[in-house]
Amino acid sequence: MEQTLNTHTLISFLNTWDIPNDERVPQDKFTCQASLEKYVANYMVITRNDLLEDVVKFRSDLRRQVEFGGVDKLNHWIKLRRIGCWAILHNGMPELNFGPDSVTENVNEESWDSIIDMILVLVLRLLKEERFHRVKICPDCKYAFYDESRSSTKKWCSMTKKSPEGRACGTIAKVKRFREKQKN
Repeated sequence: MEQTLNTHTLISFLNTWDIPNDERVPQDKFTCQASLEKYVANYMVITRNDLLEDVVKFRSDLRRQVEFGGVDKLNHWIKLRRIGCWAILHNGMPELNFGPDSVTENVNEESWDSIIDMILVLVLRLLKEERFHRVKICPDCKYAFYDESRSSTKKWCSMTKKSPEGRACGTIAKVKRFREKQKN
């Protein structure tokens, strides 16, 4: 398997926790170590397995980071994994900062050997490329998505129901707001 990570890998990882539209009850795809290992086998080659609890905590912290901003959770994992950099906020946007004691400024997935390391390196690469702010979580359905709009101001996962699982969160929110205005 060719070892390439991209934004799809990150989005897929974040969406291993989701709220299906038909039930509206949160579901975690990482229910046991075997489910985690099956997921990893589909996306990357690793030489070291992380504990399920650590991966679930990392995913939860990363989802919180994407949804609410800040850099504290991300820096916690950077420090824990001994990566020679840290995230800072610059004009409200997270950026990557390399200190004088950094081993390297080359952030690439070949340097790390577990799922947490791989995803963390992908996040750091997106920070370095100034694209991490495009990773978003829909405020309605909590689905993670990559905002490809020119202005990078997309709020909802979709305006249309593109598949049987789709929800059209943007349209639902617009209709709801319109009806509220009509009441007043």
